[in-house]
Amino acid sequence: MPLGEARFVASRRSPGLRWARAAAALIVAATAASATTAARADPTPANRTLAQSLFEQARKLMAAKDFSAACPKLAQSEALDPSPGTLLNLAVCHEQSGRLATAWSEFNDAAASARAAREDARVSFATTRVRAIEPRLAHVTIVLHGPAEGVTATLDRAAVGNAAFSTPVPIDTGNHALAVAVDGKQVWETTLDVPSDGASVTVEVPSQVLVRAPTPTASPAPVATTTGPLEPPAPRWPAYVALGVGGAGLVAGTIFGVIALGAKGSLDDYAGCPSACPAAQRSRVDSLHTDELLADVGLGVGVVGAAVGAFLLLRSTSVSASTSVGIDVAPTGVRVRGSF
Repeated sequence: MPLGEARFVASRRSPGLRWARAAAALIVAATAASATTAARADPTPANRTLAQSLFEQARKLMAAKDFSAACPKLAQSEALDPSPGTLLNLAVCHEQSGRLATAWSEFNDAAASARAAREDARVSFATTRVRAIEPRLAHVTIVLHGPAEGVTATLDRAAVGNAAFSTPVPIDTGNHALAVAVDGKQVWETTLDVPSDGASVTVEVPSQVLVRAPTPTASPAPVATTTGPLEPPAPRWPAYVALGVGGAGLVAGTIFGVIALGAKGSLDDYAGCPSACPAAQRSRVDSLHTDELLADVGLGVGVVGAAVGAFLLLRSTSVSASTSVGIDVAPTGVRVRGSF
């Protein structure tokens, strides 16, 4: 195909390349100084006009063998109005300027695009150039000495796909900057030199830089501790009142108990007393029962009051307590119940 041919077609590039070629294209795109952009389905008239003008300028520069100036113009023309013809000229320009890997990738893309457009002459020209360039390609192999999960790389600031790891892929000659990141954080970088066409360069990423930092675990929330009382100390006056009531109850119970014992002793002089006393002594029996009941109640109140008072006094410097006391009086005696 003549280099001056400028026939433009609005067709997208075919994605039907093999995975190895796709991996190589990632490296080639990373090393290309003037990479082409994605094709537009419907370029505007202004873009078509500018693309045509750039193409004509590039053709003159290529005729003068000024490939360093011609290639960027062809790349911009291809970006504005993609066509197999422009892409083929761009591939030829890069081949002539010594960027074989870039040219090899572009010839492959141009062949696929021309095949989709049924332009057999261009398909034949592109595939012929691919076969001619392949034996002269330099290759780079990026070897990871560690797990590849979460590892990404950039070559000349362009992303390198994971398919390129441990796989020899074509690369242009010259110096290239390689950076490696783990989980999005850059951990290593180096400069690699591809000295000549046909060279094979291996870059080994050290295993120590691929070690993933341990995932921080959330610390348990500190448990609040209390060194003082959970509640304000209870006042002491209820304890003193309970102790006073208890003391009074014990005194009263003791007094009525002594009276009851004396009355019972005097009634013992009568036959059948106190259960079956004569009618004349009935009042004294009733008085005895009353004294016994009051003695039981007094002693019961005294015991409960003393216990509650002592408990409240001990608890007055700690948390408050829930205390309830009850006294059941029955003809048979006194029953004290409570909860603390």
